[in-house]
Amino acid sequence: MPETQSIQPSAIPSWVMLDQRFRLKDPGSFRADGEASAETQDSNGDPVRVSFDLQAPPGSSRLCLHCPEEREPSWWDIVVASHLDAVLFRIEVDFDGLWVNHDHAMDYFVYRASSSSAKLTLLPRCFSTEAEADAEDASSWRREWRMVHSGSIGLLANEEHFLVAELHIKGAGAVKKAPLEAELFRLYSSSSPEATNGGGQWELTHARSRGSSVSFLDVVGWVTHRVIPFSSHLCWADYNRGVLFCDVRHKTP
Repeated sequence: MPETQSIQPSAIPSWVMLDQRFRLKDPGSFRADGEASAETQDSNGDPVRVSFDLQAPPGSSRLCLHCPEEREPSWWDIVVASHLDAVLFRIEVDFDGLWVNHDHAMDYFVYRASSSSAKLTLLPRCFSTEAEADAEDASSWRREWRMVHSGSIGLLANEEHFLVAELHIKGAGAVKKAPLEAELFRLYSSSSPEATNGGGQWELTHARSRGSSVSFLDVVGWVTHRVIPFSSHLCWADYNRGVLFCDVRHKTP
């Protein structure tokens, strides 16, 4: 096995093979002054501490989660996506007031290693309490369970900002061909001029294909196997059906 290397503060190297599962470590092993270490709080105000173990291939690099022994690992704890120096991951949290049919609450975080020290950002909650959902109308994103299927979630980053997006295909005409429609659930990390939602908040928008149409059979049973960042696009790939390119930063994606 290759020896563990120290991560460089400038970026996560492009050759890194990143494991989707965390390496669990005890809280006492966390070094707050480590250049690869970062901490913040979850939705309940409890501390979340992570570091990064970098290994050269064929070794697998991992995010390390420093947590008390009494915290049992959850199936929902996973690295979801990465791009450049940014890593999107989630952990399960206990949260009161969830809908009866929503058994799990998941906090999403973005870890970045581009500055002199790593940075960890908690994203706004993408899950809702029953009271919050009841207070919204039927068109609100809070009426659905979002950001559950990690394979449909992508991350797009640049030097300053990042965007997280989930795509849900709604279908197409059953007989005649029609433009493909999908729900795009997204969040910008800042209130840049291109951010229609003011930045830092979840937004549900509808994406529609332009200049092309599909039939129901083209997309029925679509399964996203991989989300790939490319230029200003995220690409949702089904290895059996094709690739959907979406300009996720556009006002009307």
